[in-house]
Amino acid sequence: MTTIANYIALSTYAYTTGNEFIFVQGSTTTGDGGQGTFFWDPAVTIGTDNATIFVISGSGAWVRLYSEYVNVKWFGALGDGVHDDTAAINNALTHFNTVEITAGIYNISNIVIPTNTTLIITPQAVLNQKTYVTAGTVGVVEMASGSTLTGGGVISCDSTVSDYANINYGIYILGDDCAIENITLMKSIYDCIFAQNCNNLVISDFTGINVGHGATFIRCNQIVINNYTLQSPTFNYTMVYPHCLDLFYCDGYKINSVNIFNVNASSTAPSLAISGITLGGNSNGLLQNVLMSGFLSTVKTGLPIPDDGSINCVITGVTIKGWNYSTGLEVQGCRNCIYDDIVLDGTVINNTIGGTEGIHVLETAVTGGLVPASYSGYQVRDRALASNNTFSNIRIIGGFTGIRVAASFNKFINCETIGNTYGFRLCQVQGGVQTGWWQSNIVEYIESNEFINCSAKQCIALGFVIFGGQNNKIINPRLVNNNIGIGNAYNLKLITSTVTDTSISIDTTVVANAWAGYYLFVTTGGTTNPYQLITSNTTNTFTIAGTWGTTYPIAGNEFVIVDNPQGDVYINGGTITDDQNVTYSKLGSMTGNFTSLSAINQLTITSQGEKFNYNQKIKLLNIISGASSPDLIVQISSLNYGSTDIFNIKPLTLGDGSPLAGSLTLPLIAGTGTITSANQVIGSGVTSLINGTGTNFPAEIDAHYWILINGTTWAQILQAKTATQYYLVNQLPSNVTGATFQIVKFDLQGIPSQLNGVSFNRYYGNVILDGTTIINNSTSANLNTFESRSVVFVKIPTNITTPDVSTSIYYATSNGVSTMINNFHNAYAGKRIIVQVMDSMTIFQFTGATNLKGYASNYTANSGDILTAVFDGTSWYCQITPANGIGPQLEKFGSSTQSGNGTIITFTVAHGLSGVSSASYVNVTGRSAAAANISWVDIDTTNIYIHYNTAPVTGTNNLIWNWEIKP
Repeated sequence: MTTIANYIALSTYAYTTGNEFIFVQGSTTTGDGGQGTFFWDPAVTIGTDNATIFVISGSGAWVRLYSEYVNVKWFGALGDGVHDDTAAINNALTHFNTVEITAGIYNISNIVIPTNTTLIITPQAVLNQKTYVTAGTVGVVEMASGSTLTGGGVISCDSTVSDYANINYGIYILGDDCAIENITLMKSIYDCIFAQNCNNLVISDFTGINVGHGATFIRCNQIVINNYTLQSPTFNYTMVYPHCLDLFYCDGYKINSVNIFNVNASSTAPSLAISGITLGGNSNGLLQNVLMSGFLSTVKTGLPIPDDGSINCVITGVTIKGWNYSTGLEVQGCRNCIYDDIVLDGTVINNTIGGTEGIHVLETAVTGGLVPASYSGYQVRDRALASNNTFSNIRIIGGFTGIRVAASFNKFINCETIGNTYGFRLCQVQGGVQTGWWQSNIVEYIESNEFINCSAKQCIALGFVIFGGQNNKIINPRLVNNNIGIGNAYNLKLITSTVTDTSISIDTTVVANAWAGYYLFVTTGGTTNPYQLITSNTTNTFTIAGTWGTTYPIAGNEFVIVDNPQGDVYINGGTITDDQNVTYSKLGSMTGNFTSLSAINQLTITSQGEKFNYNQKIKLLNIISGASSPDLIVQISSLNYGSTDIFNIKPLTLGDGSPLAGSLTLPLIAGTGTITSANQVIGSGVTSLINGTGTNFPAEIDAHYWILINGTTWAQILQAKTATQYYLVNQLPSNVTGATFQIVKFDLQGIPSQLNGVSFNRYYGNVILDGTTIINNSTSANLNTFESRSVVFVKIPTNITTPDVSTSIYYATSNGVSTMINNFHNAYAGKRIIVQVMDSMTIFQFTGATNLKGYASNYTANSGDILTAVFDGTSWYCQITPANGIGPQLEKFGSSTQSGNGTIITFTVAHGLSGVSSASYVNVTGRSAAAANISWVDIDTTNIYIHYNTAPVTGTNNLIWNWEIKP
């Protein structure tokens, strides 16, 4: 084999017999990448490409010997980071359908991939745009129809390129049926990928790093994107809205696995337009498995996901972490869409920055779903009903508002907001007072939305905020640890004004006569008629139909414009436990002589038991010694309401969160002196007075302290009489003299079950809570004292035979004398109540003049029994769940075995049917020979009595009966 230096030598090398193969050392210099083996082919007389074919004098050609892909270095590309390799790469692409770029840094201006051509950039290869093309709109790499870009390599735009006046894309798709696979793009000035009017695109395993804009697709149908990652994008220009991924007016898209990290949004472009994934005017799309972390770290406003005017789309499996400002998911004018399995972690609990929202659902949208799609200059926007969308399994942590709704006919299922100022806001507010970019008047409506099994927790203002709207339903809410559970607050727009009796002037220019028929609502200023119908308006003055009343709004008041302040809100069922952390002193007692942690298992509250729930956690203060914390966290495992409320508790952790360990005991102070006691009359009660001598009576002793006398008797100290004399809360069972004592300080830090359960300050329309209208077309209703004990049972007044059940669905009896309940009143058809029996004096009447149905006889209840009843408009249909598992039944069977002694003629069998004193059918059958010949049977409330005329014979277990009862 002959060896020659380069292509120049090869292009003039004449074939001679025996020299069929020649090794060329390089295209220009030895080892520059153009090296390779060529063979002589006399049949090739045309087609010189100066890389793989060199025709010699028309008599034949030297043809490169290779088995896989054409390498751009064969065409003269050096990949040395110095020379411009643009021409060499484009030359290769014009001659071959598959071209490979191997390891190296290739300086370029822009590369064009022709139709049906594949460019492979291998993992160690970098295309570096060193020279920027300023003529027209171009990309670092441009793709014609049917082209493919793949290989695992990098496309980079040199950071020194700064021609922002022209649009410079990373990858510019110019046709249909294109694919991008396993490519990393860095430092593009504009979109890392751009496509417009292109269909059937596949993007997979794409990563953008430090790009100036994400991928954008406009009017592109049937797009598939898998594993799209954007890392540390830098939005540092002013002429455009920076986004991380855009789809506008696209049909049938499928996007799976999007990861966006550390967005650096220092752009001075309109900040509200800075977003993560922007969806506008799309249809029939799927976006799933999205993770955003560290989003908008340097900008205080932005939209991680705005979905704008979509139809029949699904967004699922989204997690946004580190979102602190603006709206996490903004749904504008979308219809028939599903939003499921979404977590928006705002990190800032109780964020008080207005406008920071987890999800905002509003009606205005781009016109893609209404008129032919447009995307030129400012988008034309109009009102599009954001309706028939479903939001499910959504969790929002932090932010001013968890979910804000200004739209209609949407369902929210299993949505949870935590640590917001407002959990859910139904805000019917006119947003288009000032003309702006959108070229239309934006009107927001809220009607017939449903919130099902939704919860708001730890909101510093309200769990649900209701401002206008019609026929909205809140079904089975769970509102815990909010300041107020359900109420009304204002969505404010501050406008300085001048006020007359029939008008208000503003310093903002509005569209003349645009707001006739709307309502102007002044939120502050003491006016007696805050809602006023607007009859006409100039560019800066509103004229109202009525007058302000006895007091005017004052200049500088806040006001909003709403479409319709009338409407109903339905709240049904659920748990409204708006629990603020409250420290109780002078509450609680613990019985027993505790020597270890395991012995602490019961707590007594004398008058505040209704303030606590099953499974609620409370803290016992200053009660544990031998550990890092003197406090103990316990959980209420069961409770028994009565004149004294007793809670069974289980220890969880120490108060500082450390685990329970070791032998922990109560910090009792051993007394070194003696005490005596004497009874004292205080008011109408009798208590004991402790006279102490010696040491270890703390100077601050009061009701926080308990005393253990002789190691057996606990007593709570009420207050000090003198330095050594202390009143007790209760009278001791006996006087003591010379007793030894120990002292422990005891506090209870608990969470009351409700504070301001429902509160409305201003609202037009009905508010219906659990079937009862609590607000009826009132302009001002303050229900701060309303308590909804949906889990904590409302105590029924003692000795009431027809209790009122209008305020809740959960009730508890507290009868001190025998009381027969025969009806419940003030209910609506379909209402369901649960009554827990907390005494042994309650009887439910099922016979005679009664509205209780379901059993053939009256039922004497036991403490702990639960009655569930449903009202049909006339009668209550009841079911009893007994505490001991044995209660009234329609029919019961049993058997009994006893021994005869030849004398007894009446035998007793317990039937277990509590409260049954008569029966429609009783049958007892003797199953043994000795038990035959029964004379008669009768029953009472507890037993069956089996009578014989002749006593059965003596024998061990020789009497066997089967029995059956129908009440």
